[in-house]
Amino acid sequence: MRDLGEDISVEQAMSFAEFVQMVVSGSANSYWTPFCVEAAGRFVVMVETPADVDLTTAEFVYVAQRQHSCRMASLPYHDFVKILDPSVVRGCLATGSNAGFDVDFPSQLPNVMLLYNTGRCGSTFFSKILSTIGQGITSLSEPDVITSVPLYEAQVIPSIPGLPPPDRNEMAQREIWCAILRSTAAWLLLYQQQYLQRSLSGGLPSSRVLVIKFRSVSCLAVDMLHQALPEAKGVMLYRNAHDTLDSFTAMILAYFPPARLMRRLHLDRYFGSGELWRVMRMMSRCMKDPGMYAALANMGTPGLSLSH
Repeated sequence: MRDLGEDISVEQAMSFAEFVQMVVSGSANSYWTPFCVEAAGRFVVMVETPADVDLTTAEFVYVAQRQHSCRMASLPYHDFVKILDPSVVRGCLATGSNAGFDVDFPSQLPNVMLLYNTGRCGSTFFSKILSTIGQGITSLSEPDVITSVPLYEAQVIPSIPGLPPPDRNEMAQREIWCAILRSTAAWLLLYQQQYLQRSLSGGLPSSRVLVIKFRSVSCLAVDMLHQALPEAKGVMLYRNAHDTLDSFTAMILAYFPPARLMRRLHLDRYFGSGELWRVMRMMSRCMKDPGMYAALANMGTPGLSLSH
């Protein structure tokens, strides 16, 4: 059993087969979706949200998951990627209460569109529009697993205290990231199927498209995402560079507490020379940001752990 940490109550340990059965059998009342990666512990966190929480209309998926999570489960990498093997998944569903239940787990993922963007360019609005133009189109805005991977690759996300940092010298690390990215798309396709089955009375549309809209930082992983999902179509949204910078600056100065102080002290005039960023970085260290995984832990979200 994988230890989830002192701040998390582990309700039970289960096998991958038991987890898949739970995900499928409970889809009438709740959904399980990938939430974030913990590279130090080498597991992916998935969260359960009530079925009446519509992630397709959420401005940001990771915010809706964090606000409405009922339970979470830690899946070791080797279990998380099993979703890519239809025979393994169907074998899991061939036993227990789900015997005879069939789920469409394609080995190829052609009906995925990746929405890259520079940020501050209307991508969130565009993502919402896509979810309204057809019954078979589902758009998910900023699932955080796909944001976590390029940041971990750059080693800018702190690890859980006491655990070793990710090994950047591991030859297979890039292949691991690609498998996680592809598996994330597969889990999200399962969510799309469950969501459409529940929300559409006429059954599943014959043609379905899943749109995954990223944060701007995911542009750092374009090559890795293309390697992980070569069948997917890519769309890049961008904006005039000056307008983009103005929008980012206005957002930071309006909402980031250290920046508001900088503006009050008239230090924002040094923005162009980079001095503001140095002060902001120094002050930001005083602000507690436990990160995605720790945030759920601090909220007391019940945890599940997959046994090896």
